[in-house]
Amino acid sequence: MSEIKVDVNKIMEEIRADIKAKGYTDETNAWGEVVRENDPHWRHYDEKVLKEKLFLSNCRASVPAYHEIRGGAKGAFKKAVRKAISFDIVPIVQDQNAFNENITHVVNMLSAYIDDNEKEKAAMKAEIEALKKEIAALKG
Repeated sequence: MSEIKVDVNKIMEEIRADIKAKGYTDETNAWGEVVRENDPHWRHYDEKVLKEKLFLSNCRASVPAYHEIRGGAKGAFKKAVRKAISFDIVPIVQDQNAFNENITHVVNMLSAYIDDNEKEKAAMKAEIEALKKEIAALKG
């Protein structure tokens, strides 16, 4: 077999350059913070993305505790395992569904709040423009 030579120093230099380019520092506490700080999807409001994600959340807020199981011996084994652990799984799924429904409701309310504020902002801009014209007419 042939030996593969790996230049560890070169790899480390590339990693350091990548870290520096992304602005990561020693003060970054957790990987999740790094991703959120530099991910453009977390940094701005995009109405289209919000509506798409909200639609998907509304469709999938409820998770069924049971999925259809088919098949001979393998299916029978899966059904037996499901029956054996259902006393624990069903309450977990119910709790998760309640959480999902609450979060989806909150996000729907926030979306409606944003829509209302956008309408109010547009009305205020129109009123400001009308007042500017009125002021200009009074001055002129």
